Amino acid sequence: MAGGAKVCACTPRPLNPLTLTGCSQALDKRGRRSHRGPSLTEVFSTIILIFAIVLLGWQARRKGFMPPEFLGPDNRLVYYLAILAFIFRSISKASLASQVQGTTLFIALGAAAGAYAIAWSICLMRRMPAGRAGTFIQTAGHGNLGYVGLSIAF
Repeated sequence: MAGGAKVCACTPRPLNPLTLTGCSQALDKRGRRSHRGPSLTEVFSTIILIFAIVLLGWQARRKGFMPPEFLGPDNRLVYYLAILAFIFRSISKASLASQVQGTTLFIALGAAAGAYAIAWSICLMRRMPAGRAGTFIQTAGHGNLGYVGLSIAF
């Protein structure tokens, strides 16, 4: 891999940069290699790191390191630039042929479309005013696929 990234022995997928772990391999009863998910230690080390970052931010805010005026612009910076750059960087390194599964994509898009359709039908049945109906449909159909996708990808 470019840049000397460590990879899992069983797949060309790079290791998680936070924990330096990939998939775990074990031998099954017949002596064949089988894939296991991350170990409990790997999961806890990742969760502890996330909580440490949250606690660091909380402590910085409590001590006055980040005044309330800073939080609005900082949130916009992270939401509109940093997350998009993070996603773009990750996608640019991914192999679409090995990472994208048509069934998963179809189910996710179908679920979102179904939620919009059900919400639209409810609006028609209840004869909601246009402004309220638009808000209701957008709220009902707006999923957290992006957030779920981030956690799955990393």
